[in-house]
Amino acid sequence: EKGVAEPTTGTGTGKWHRVLAEVLAKENVVDVPTGGTGTDAWRGVLAAVLAKEKGVAEPTTGTGTGKWHRVLAEVLAKENVVDVPTGGTGTDAWRGVLAAVLAKEKGVAEP
Repeated sequence: EKGVAEPTTGTGTGKWHRVLAEVLAKENVVDVPTGGTGTDAWRGVLAAVLAKEKGVAEPTTGTGTGKWHRVLAEVLAKENVVDVPTGGTGTDAWRGVLAAVLAKEKGVAEP
């Protein structure tokens, strides 16, 4: 129906995520990450679309999940005027920004 190729390998969930990734990428003119699982591809496309919509840099390294978390961190930091931790994974950055935002909102010191 959407004109994308049906995956020939992977689990049902991985195939579902791969097709979602292909459709979302096609509709938003972004690239689908190669390698990894269908779930990695899906999260990588989500990251690319959100980065494009929110005007933040799309990560060039990491897994789809790491890219997704890195973009979530960049967007949340931008919207709450906090810093994004450097180094570590995208997941580390995401958790660091969550900590910074919560500390700011609750008036406690950020570690």
